[in-house]
Amino acid sequence: MTKPNQSKQELQVVKSFLKHYPCKIKIGSIKKRYQPEPDIECKLENGETISFELVECVDNRIKKKWSDYIKLRNLLKIKIRNLSDKDRQELHRKYYGTNILVVFNDNFIIRKKEKSIPRIVKYILKRKNDISGVIEVKSIKEVKEISITRKVEYDKGLDIDLPGIVTDFEEYSLKMIRNKFGKNYQTDNKIELIAYYHYQHDITVLGKNNFIKTINFIEENISQTSFTRVWLYSYTNDKVLYNFEIL
Repeated sequence: MTKPNQSKQELQVVKSFLKHYPCKIKIGSIKKRYQPEPDIECKLENGETISFELVECVDNRIKKKWSDYIKLRNLLKIKIRNLSDKDRQELHRKYYGTNILVVFNDNFIIRKKEKSIPRIVKYILKRKNDISGVIEVKSIKEVKEISITRKVEYDKGLDIDLPGIVTDFEEYSLKMIRNKFGKNYQTDNKIELIAYYHYQHDITVLGKNNFIKTINFIEENISQTSFTRVWLYSYTNDKVLYNFEIL
């Protein structure tokens, strides 16, 4: 991630996170800072200035899969939007109240998958009205299968599957936090660490047992660091997962 994009993301994460912060922050006081200072500085309504250091806990494999998913989904939406009126009406007539999920073959690079989008839409348009279930698509080698579910309450229409992402949340949380714990910062402010999750949609369903090593490491070592408190925060789900403060 480039520095301007990283700075923008950090500001977005902090502004989202501060809704959960126990003290009120002065509006307009949030500022991006740069090394050797902590990432963000802002003022509390009581006049105290506080700093936040941020770290994204992520496996780069997740970033890549999520990026590919967004690209394919946007291309699919554009293709459907650019259909002729006749074809759009036909798609709606055949599949109203239906979820259609396209599952790609992981053996193909993203460029090949992108080029298959027009063929996928054409394939769906040519199917019979009552087709449903999981269909193996032999005519489009980039596609593993297409799943069609009829009579659903929430009609998503034609969509792309987000591949199952298996990763060790604990591994990357601990690695990133350990790295931050070893750094020194130039500021007279209290510093709090926000370790955040951006791409892991399913992280909020995990219990604390999935972070036990990380939590133990934080609580055993925070007194030897520059931080007064550590937060684990899901930016995607806008939820605080855990926090620990030195009393």
